[in-house]
Amino acid sequence: MNAAINLIDHLMSQSRRLVYMGRRVEARRRLDKVLAFPEVSANLRVEAHRLLAEIHLDSQCYRKARRHLLAALGLDPESAEIHFQLATVLDLEPDMPPKRAAKYFRKALELKPDEARYWSGFGQICLRLGREKAAYGAFVAAADLAPMDTAIIDEIADGMCFLGREEDARAVLMAARFRLGHSTELEQLWNRFRFLQLQRTQQAEHRREALANGEAVVLAFVPAKATGEPVVNESGSILRHDRLSRPAPHTQRKSDPKRVQ
Repeated sequence: MNAAINLIDHLMSQSRRLVYMGRRVEARRRLDKVLAFPEVSANLRVEAHRLLAEIHLDSQCYRKARRHLLAALGLDPESAEIHFQLATVLDLEPDMPPKRAAKYFRKALELKPDEARYWSGFGQICLRLGREKAAYGAFVAAADLAPMDTAIIDEIADGMCFLGREEDARAVLMAARFRLGHSTELEQLWNRFRFLQLQRTQQAEHRREALANGEAVVLAFVPAKATGEPVVNESGSILRHDRLSRPAPHTQRKSDPKRVQ
């Protein structure tokens, strides 16, 4: 029994390290061996399934990733992080209705309402479902919880701009600049925001001039939502905000296992 437990611990340690190094095939073989042992504890089974899901997600094998996360959820149904990971996979999976991902985002928020990543992800899904008020509330909650996380600020600013609340996006970015001081990533976000604002202003001016001169105006192609209707904002303008225009939130990168004390 002790020999088997030691072997399981050794395989798990190797698997964590191999996943971190990006050696997916070797990690997957070891994790499959771990799951084949009847002595494996529930906690290690959950971790093995989550690591396998991460491996399959990196390879864009969404169905396999979903299967492992559902297995992990069966072992640990009160894990907010597993619900969040499953929602992320469902959101990335082609032809999967956004409502399925929204269900797991909501459950993750019920279990852990103070996690900014969950609110930001839920906001993105609400945009795809056309629920703009819920999306705005989710982005506000995410901004309050993580005012200095550049990855989340990026999603918030993007979502606010889509909702037509560009001043809110500007306020979030400026508050983050004030708190963080000099940050290369944040300055890139700020410069991109200013560039897109200028671009939109110029495009609107060109359209107005073209209409005034009686010229034809070519609109960008906008894919339909899952409901078959075009995406529109509160003012009725057709916009684009889907998997093609913005990737869904990703799971948090793990630290090097050897550095974890």
